[in-house]
Amino acid sequence: MYIYVKVKTKAKVDGILETGPNRFMVSVRAVAERGEANKKVLELVASHLGRPLSAVRIFSGHTTPNKLLSIKD
Repeated sequence: MYIYVKVKTKAKVDGILETGPNRFMVSVRAVAERGEANKKVLELVASHLGRPLSAVRIFSGHTTPNKLLSIKD
């Protein structure tokens, strides 16, 4: 399964909001440096979907706010 994620970094609180089918808005307090924000995004999505962290990976968009994530079944 693939999901689309729009990321907002340097937010006041970490959070995830479903904006449509397979689309999410993720806010993270981490900055977009050294992969810190990407790590937090993966943690939040995995937790929200009830999957292990190892089942979620960034398929495309490593350096942009718009990401496509792959979720293993």
